[in-house]
Amino acid sequence: MAALSPALVPHDIIGNTVRFTLSYNPAAVFGLSLGPWSRIALIVITLVILAILLRMYAQAAARDRVLAVALGLLCGGALGNLLDRILSPTGVVDFIDVGVGAVRFWTFNVADSGITVGAILLAIVLWRTTGQAPRGESEPGRRE
Repeated sequence: MAALSPALVPHDIIGNTVRFTLSYNPAAVFGLSLGPWSRIALIVITLVILAILLRMYAQAAARDRVLAVALGLLCGGALGNLLDRILSPTGVVDFIDVGVGAVRFWTFNVADSGITVGAILLAIVLWRTTGQAPRGESEPGRRE
């Protein structure tokens, strides 16, 4: 973090399109805050979500690699942000700053990227399996 200090000072990586800008996010995604209890509440919420994701992984079929990758990305990202949140009272360290000129996306980190890609993959997996009958069973109302 010393190379990115001081906070909120951009360091161009690819022109001004991709920059590293050190910032700390004590709130949730996109700066959503739960007030003075944000840190504790977000730690608890993250632990609950991790338990749910681990249960999903334990119940997943061994051959479902895309689901395993999605859950791995989600868990890895959640654990990364959880460690930041536990170890730093200032919040999660964000530093990837993408945009063009004054039009910028929210500053994020590698863990956020894992969570985003994992969530998209999980949504695709769940969308593709919704409505499918379990193997060996026919769909309701369908004759074979």
